[in-house]
Amino acid sequence: MRNGARVHLMDDTRSSLGSILDEYDKGIVEAEKTAKELKAKEDAFQVEFRRIRKDVIRPIMQKLGDELKKRNHGYEIQDEEEGRDEQGRRTSALGIVMKVYPKDIDGNEFLRSYAQTPNVGFHATFGRKVFVSKSNVSPRRGGSGGSFGEFDLSQLTPEIVESKVIEGLKHIFSR
Repeated sequence: MRNGARVHLMDDTRSSLGSILDEYDKGIVEAEKTAKELKAKEDAFQVEFRRIRKDVIRPIMQKLGDELKKRNHGYEIQDEEEGRDEQGRRTSALGIVMKVYPKDIDGNEFLRSYAQTPNVGFHATFGRKVFVSKSNVSPRRGGSGGSFGEFDLSQLTPEIVESKVIEGLKHIFSR
């Protein structure tokens, strides 16, 4: 074969390559469809979690927090929004956390070490579940924490939420 000679693909080769690329394009279309379906499910999950957070979890936390205040303990409730990095990867979960300030710990201690604030929280997961967390870690006392329950949204009834917050508060106030 000389330089500049024309090369022709055999019909079978052209057909094989066409089939390979057709399958590849089909896979792209299917992946995009699947991604859209997952995004729609995730969006619906987040909408429902926000509703439950507002209508169920927050009011229960507030009522229990008001009971804590009657005994001179402090509390605050923080809604947490989902965070994403530049590539769109999730860096933090949608959630709600009740931070508790026991009366026998100087409030300034919490300001200096905000990460060591006892809390109980509800957090949306990647798998469209909600996990409950608790921590009794506090300044100069140490402590422990972690997850203590995972639920579907439909399971987050007022009774379940109340029992989980109480369980978290028991952990916070246990010595």
